[in-house]
Amino acid sequence: MEFIIIKIILVIFTLLIFYKMFLVYRKHDYIISQAKKIKLAFTGFIANFADTLGIGSFAIIVGFSKLWNLTEDDKLPSMLNIEAITPTTLQALFFLSIINVDPITLITLIITCTIGGALSARIVSKLNKQLIRELMIFGLTLVCIILFLNQIRILPIGGNETALSGIKLIMGAIGMFIVGCLPAIGVGNYAAAQVLLFLLNMSPLVAFPIMTASSATMQCASTYTFLASGKKLAIKEGVILQLAAIPGVLLAAPLITKVSIHSLRWLLFVVILYNIVMLTRSYLEDRKNNYVS
Repeated sequence: MEFIIIKIILVIFTLLIFYKMFLVYRKHDYIISQAKKIKLAFTGFIANFADTLGIGSFAIIVGFSKLWNLTEDDKLPSMLNIEAITPTTLQALFFLSIINVDPITLITLIITCTIGGALSARIVSKLNKQLIRELMIFGLTLVCIILFLNQIRILPIGGNETALSGIKLIMGAIGMFIVGCLPAIGVGNYAAAQVLLFLLNMSPLVAFPIMTASSATMQCASTYTFLASGKKLAIKEGVILQLAAIPGVLLAAPLITKVSIHSLRWLLFVVILYNIVMLTRSYLEDRKNNYVS
C-alpha cells in the first residue's frame, strides 16, 4: 500500500510540475535550430539510457553540452533539472514495482533528499556563472573521486540490508539531504546516493528504488524553484532532452540485470573527467578576461 501511495504522489508531483513548466515555457519564445534539436534529442536518449542503468545522466549531458554548446554554463543546472523530471519518475515507478524496500527508510530518504534539492536550487538560481562553474567543478571532482574509490573497491560496495534504523537512518537522512543538493549545481546524484547507501551496508539492488524515487521528488522540487525564479533558464532545451529521454528509459529498464555496470561506471569516470577539464578551461578563460555574469 505504501508504494502505491508513493507512486501516486510521484505522478501528482510530476503533473503539477508539467503544468508549471507549460506556463513558463509559453513565455520563452527563443528559437532552437533544427540541428541543435537533433543534438539535444540524441543527448537526452543516450544520457537517460545510461541513467536508468544507475550511471547517471548529468555528467553525460554536461559533456555533450560542452562538446556541442547546447546551452550556457550558468543555465546548465536548470536544463539538467528540467530534463530529469520524466525519466526519474518513470525509473522510480519501474523500480518500486520490482524491488522491495523498507517503507520507513524509503519515505525518510525521499523527504530529506527533496528538501535538499528545493533549498539548494533557490540558492543556485541567484549565483553568477563563475561561481556556478566553481561549484560544478568541485562537485564533479568529489563524485569522480568517490566513483574511482568505489571502482577499485577501496570504498565498501554494499551489503545485504534492505532497511535502515536508529543512527543509520539518521545518517542516511542527513546524507540524502546533501545528495539532494547536488543536482542544483549541475552534478548528478546517483553515484553519490549509491555510495552513501553502500557505506550504510545496504543492498546495491535496493539502492535503485531509493535513489530513483528520491531523485524524482527532488527534481520536481528543484525544477519548480528554478522555474519560479525565472532566472538562468534553458527550458526549451530541457524539454527536448526530457522527451528524448523516455525511449531511453524504456529500452534500458529491461537490461538492468544484463549489463556490466562496473564497465559502464569506468566510462562515466572518463566522462566526468572530461567535464571537469572543459568547465575548468571555460572558467579560466573567463577569469583571464575578467568576465562576470
